[in-house]
Amino acid sequence: MTGTIFPNADKAGPIRVTEDQKNFLVEIHPNDRDRAKMIPGRQWDGARTAWVYTKTPTTYDALVAEFKRDADVFEIRRPKTKRPSGITSAPAEEDDEEFDWSALEDLGEGQSKLQDDLADIRNALGTFSESFSNQERVLERIHASQKEIGEHIRESSEQSDLSDEPNSVEMLPDELDASDHAHLELLEQTLKQMAYVSSGQLQTFGEWLEKHQPLSRPLRFVSDTHELLKEQLEKIVGDTDHSDSFYNLIHRAKDENLIFLDRGDTVKVFPILMTLNAIRNRFAHPRGDFHQWEQWNRAITYLMNLALVWPRIMIDQADNE
Repeated sequence: MTGTIFPNADKAGPIRVTEDQKNFLVEIHPNDRDRAKMIPGRQWDGARTAWVYTKTPTTYDALVAEFKRDADVFEIRRPKTKRPSGITSAPAEEDDEEFDWSALEDLGEGQSKLQDDLADIRNALGTFSESFSNQERVLERIHASQKEIGEHIRESSEQSDLSDEPNSVEMLPDELDASDHAHLELLEQTLKQMAYVSSGQLQTFGEWLEKHQPLSRPLRFVSDTHELLKEQLEKIVGDTDHSDSFYNLIHRAKDENLIFLDRGDTVKVFPILMTLNAIRNRFAHPRGDFHQWEQWNRAITYLMNLALVWPRIMIDQADNE
């Protein structure tokens, strides 16, 4: 029997239980994730920052028992069940033959269809509302960026008025000199910006990159990032004693189907995670010559692959809160 495991505890954040065409979705604060994880069939969907469950009557009952009492949003319906094959309706009694039962059946089907249509309209309106909110946030960011660029142009113009020297524009030189610290830093910033855009411009990813230097300090970047990824995988698979290796965590998440992967998704999460693990092992156990150029090569490969999987496996995200 499923029931809330924290009946008297305060929530760490809002809880939203919704659905799409195929799945139930639970958006919950990371500190409360054990409540979502105790319901069988969970999958983590980092793109939507939600736990995903296939629609079944059993799962519906479990979600009702666990979340309906204190969810901020609880908008799911019990899924329809199909009649098992080989079972037919009971034959009508003789006294029933004079009554046109098809009229009631049509009425019931009409009401059911009407309820389904209304629910679909409600879901569509919710989607449009979320899309509109997202567009507003994007427009706000664009406006802020334009304002910042405008201020920068005005400052540059004022400086130009005070000096006859032309303003210099920072750009990659025709020939990079890796021994030149300024060249290396400029290339590093360019690569970080490319990775940030590839991640979908996630705030948490940008903040992580600001703390690290993939080219100036590649070992530190790879080691610290790998520990963070390991923590996230542990949270997804439910490893509380931190005993599993990164390699085993990847296989557990894959074998137990714990990461939601939409059909047709071009990002192959598990192969990419294996690649990241191989790069980390090269830094951790450098056999033979491990010269600077190879370190840069592997650090850049790690950075670009990291940008692709970050949105899929991160649980502690602030972007969608």
